Amino acid sequence: MSERSIQRNLKMARGLFLAYGLRVGQDRHLKELFKRYREAIHHTGEAMQRLGVTEACTRCALEGMGSCCFAGVENNYDAVLLFINLFFGCELTESPEIAGKCLFVGKEGCKLVARHYYCLRFFCDELRAALGSAGVGCLNETIGRELGLGLELEHGLRQFWRRLQRDNFLAGRS
Repeated sequence: MSERSIQRNLKMARGLFLAYGLRVGQDRHLKELFKRYREAIHHTGEAMQRLGVTEACTRCALEGMGSCCFAGVENNYDAVLLFINLFFGCELTESPEIAGKCLFVGKEGCKLVARHYYCLRFFCDELRAALGSAGVGCLNETIGRELGLGLELEHGLRQFWRRLQRDNFLAGRS
């Protein structure tokens, strides 16, 4: 059942992207939301690089237990977050590159730009110990900003699509 969930969400995201991707890219408000979200993602990535999180998590996902990148965690991703990744140019595959891991783990770590809450906020015990409370606090603040802007973008996209559907419905009744 869970495999059907991600497959269904991938199909929906691709359909949304084909139907609305161009229009989304032309909307000034959404362009600004995408820009702010992308900047926040960049800041989170810089913080993760600086603190060694990216390297540690990539190594764990590829060589270790991959405690947070387990097969099935991709089912947390809904069609809207997958759409955002398509908009950012991510290639979303149908099958895992690495058996037994999350669908989105590649040979160099996570292949997504926009990631789910769980993927950003999960710190295993080993990583927590390496970061210390100051490092975890710093990351949580940066990640919180990214997640807030991601939710703002998701909300903006949902409103935009509802407005388009309403306008299309009303145009069909005229």
